[in-house]
Amino acid sequence: EGTGSVAHEGEHFTYRVSNPSRGEGSQERAVAVVTSARIGMGSRIGLYGAAEFEIGGLVHEPDRRAEMTSTGMYGAPKLEEQSALVLGALGVVGFQRGTKRMLLGAELLAGVRSVSYSYRSQYLSCVQTTTVAVARGVIEARARASYFLTPMISLGAQLGTSVIDERDWNVGVFLGGYTRAFAASR
Repeated sequence: EGTGSVAHEGEHFTYRVSNPSRGEGSQERAVAVVTSARIGMGSRIGLYGAAEFEIGGLVHEPDRRAEMTSTGMYGAPKLEEQSALVLGALGVVGFQRGTKRMLLGAELLAGVRSVSYSYRSQYLSCVQTTTVAVARGVIEARARASYFLTPMISLGAQLGTSVIDERDWNVGVFLGGYTRAFAASR
């Protein structure tokens, strides 16, 4: 999945991060929990566009391991995983229609998501932190439904799936704020 390097006591070391169980037959998937922020514009006929930004962390990653690929005078540093940060940037196009208090919509998203793995590396008495980032393109189709709590605030849910990898999907709940009453959907 990725490679990196770290320096200790004047010596340079390389390592790799791999996921041996991520073969074609593997059913186990990584699970992330993210918070997203979206800003966009819509038209009176129901078409809209938006930019969506995500930040969060992995709560489950199947069988990932980091291993040193070089050694120094006193062996190899010890690597220990510290955290995994998930970031995303997506463009959105969609269509929505509604009733007095409800909106239903379908959208297509495209962009990039990355996971940045942070490791603590110790070699003798020297301790360093190093990071490996892995990014990939994303194309998703989503369905959304929201209910207006007030004319300017809605509560909703979404369900989506990747059009690139059939095993990737997402589900979410959201609180939406609007500058026009009922998202100018009527």
